[in-house]
Amino acid sequence: MFIRFDSLIDDIPPSLNTARFKVHSTHLVVNAQGQVFTNDTETHQIWTVTFDKPQHFDLSLSPDVAVAYTGKAVVFAGTGKPGHKDGPLLEAQFNQPAGLVFDKTGNMYVADTGNKAIRKITPEGIVSTVYQVPD
Repeated sequence: MFIRFDSLIDDIPPSLNTARFKVHSTHLVVNAQGQVFTNDTETHQIWTVTFDKPQHFDLSLSPDVAVAYTGKAVVFAGTGKPGHKDGPLLEAQFNQPAGLVFDKTGNMYVADTGNKAIRKITPEGIVSTVYQVPD
């Protein structure tokens, strides 16, 4: 699934604040506070996403997706480089994060497929490895 955004990205200078990019995502999840999160298997990151109203129909996006949205995407976790590192959100590294799910206490669990691991992100913003398949 590809999600396209005409987006304002927090991490770039104001003179370049409009960008079009693709998020290579397999999951969208919503936490108890209504925040939307998605994974990106190519940038090895997890993003928070806000959507505006649908702007137009574009059948070229995909045979299954006919609505284009504008919105804002901000990196939530991951350095953007593949790896396996626990720690604070923007210092942690993932390798092709895929499935995302929340438990009832607000922890996010990430299927870190490239590392064959289950990772946990606490509400306080700490990433840890819950389980990793032994080599």
